[in-house]
Amino acid sequence: MNKGDTFNILKRELIEFMVRKMKNKHSLKQTYLDTKLMLKYLWQGDKVYVILRFISIFLDATLTLLRSLYLKWIIDAISTNNFINVIKIVIILNLSIWIIDIIYTEITNIITARKEYKLKNYLQRLFIKKAMLQDLECYENEGFYDTYTKAIRIADSKAIHILNHLMTVIQSIISSLAYLAIIFTFSPTIMIIIIVMVIITFYDQNVSNRYSHELYEAEQSINRKAEYIKRLSHYKGFAKEVRLNILSSFLLDKINSSFKKRYKLFKESNLKYWRFKNIIFSINLFFITPALILHIAYQTIKGALTLGEFTFLYSSSFSISSSLADIIRSFDNLNFESEYFVSYLRVILEYKPKIENDLSDDKLHINKISQIEFRNVTFKYPGHEQIVLDDLSFTIKQNEKVALVGKNGAGKSTIIKLLMRLYDVSQGEVLINNIDIKKYNIKELRKCFSSVMQDYNIFAFSIKDNLCLGRDIPDKQIEAALENSGLLNKIKKLKNTYNSVISREFDEKGIELSGGERQKLAIARAIISKATVLILDEANSSLDPLAEYELNKNLVELAVNRTALFVSHRLSTTVICDKIIMLDQGRIINIGTHQKLIEDNGLYYDMFTKQANAYKANLEVKIYQ
Repeated sequence: MNKGDTFNILKRELIEFMVRKMKNKHSLKQTYLDTKLMLKYLWQGDKVYVILRFISIFLDATLTLLRSLYLKWIIDAISTNNFINVIKIVIILNLSIWIIDIIYTEITNIITARKEYKLKNYLQRLFIKKAMLQDLECYENEGFYDTYTKAIRIADSKAIHILNHLMTVIQSIISSLAYLAIIFTFSPTIMIIIIVMVIITFYDQNVSNRYSHELYEAEQSINRKAEYIKRLSHYKGFAKEVRLNILSSFLLDKINSSFKKRYKLFKESNLKYWRFKNIIFSINLFFITPALILHIAYQTIKGALTLGEFTFLYSSSFSISSSLADIIRSFDNLNFESEYFVSYLRVILEYKPKIENDLSDDKLHINKISQIEFRNVTFKYPGHEQIVLDDLSFTIKQNEKVALVGKNGAGKSTIIKLLMRLYDVSQGEVLINNIDIKKYNIKELRKCFSSVMQDYNIFAFSIKDNLCLGRDIPDKQIEAALENSGLLNKIKKLKNTYNSVISREFDEKGIELSGGERQKLAIARAIISKATVLILDEANSSLDPLAEYELNKNLVELAVNRTALFVSHRLSTTVICDKIIMLDQGRIINIGTHQKLIEDNGLYYDMFTKQANAYKANLEVKIYQ
């Protein structure tokens, strides 16, 4: 590579660097705001921790400076031919360094290390608390959910990372200023050489960081696909499909393809990076370092500098260069953390919930529901134009057993979401006890409902934990709930009965329940609650029609003093309900008893007779078998 090529490369890189910096003004402002945000949460978590971290900066800077001056003072003492002075200096300096180092170690490795351990727990709990206040609509938004999953992995560490980078910046600035002040007293001329070193270091570090970040950005989409492919190979939810479709070679080809793409990016970036580093190394080796050595050597020969000062100036010049590199690197890391990580945390931390934080003192208290009314309710999901519920009006009285029926997509589950205020209506009102649902304390309102949603979850905890969810419930009540859901005999046969852990995710001896058994457990969890309204939203979908009918009949008898809502597109339960609300495409097309809707000979009659014929044919096949 000739001089012209070297000059052109440096010129092009410098122009690109300046253009990039001009475009990044907003980014620097955002980095400042994100750093401020993280420091705010650290300060709230542990003020002493933050103060001690700042104290440790000054202690570390003092140690660095003393160690740099150590050799200078020793050489100058030797030059006086007075060995006693050398002994005194060694004793004083060693004792000073020892005392400061003991204090520094105590603060950084013991006190702040312990505090940091607790602080991470505080930050994780804070984040989870904030995350629990996100409205349900956030989780049904793919963009938000992607942000949330990225944020949850870093919630306990990124604030501390930000502080670490900031501490490095401050520490490097203090060290650099101290070195510069001392150097200036010895040789003002050497400042010019140092300024050149700083400019080269600044430029070198920025270009190096750019290469690193460009590679990181380019690899992100490839890495996400690679992680997905790896998950397919070991996640139990895909195990059956992978084996039945013999996907081994297919997945290996996919992962190999992603590796080739990553390797190509790495090879190109790596080549550019090290070519540039060689240019910078050559400039330092053949121009900057000789200029520095020759200048201070000439000053020493002239007698303007002592040998100790020569040693100090030489080492401290490179120390300043290193400190400046640390400042640039840390600023760049702050910007990187802000752009790729803190921005995710900010979405969660600064989100203003519309529903989930509705706990203010002016909210009404509620512990019992005596009447439910939907009055001219229209609803469409946030960000969507399609109307899901269109001008619905109906009333459910205390202790009524009501079935919401209709084809898939009729709006049944959406009614339940509005009733439990997982969403707010677009138009109209939902009234509880003749009062707008929005006027109630949200937590107290939801305690009035006991539900099994169609997308219910069973947790990888014990059976008792799944039923009680942190509440203190007597074993007799647990047993009664399991008996009424039809699961008691299964549980009693287990070695640890109610204390048996579900799934083998955390316990190799954990039990695996079938789909029907998991639904029965979820129903038992709903039964065990003392809530005044019982909601079963497609809760029996894993049961056969006869088992579903028997269970629902049992639930109706159990809920004699409760209001019960049964949501299903299967109609085996409707005959035992007081009222049936027939839905189609978000509208109510009929309300009445089973007998009335059969006599009307409409959509309900058509669905019921078709399902009844299918059940009959099914039963005949089973009897034949």
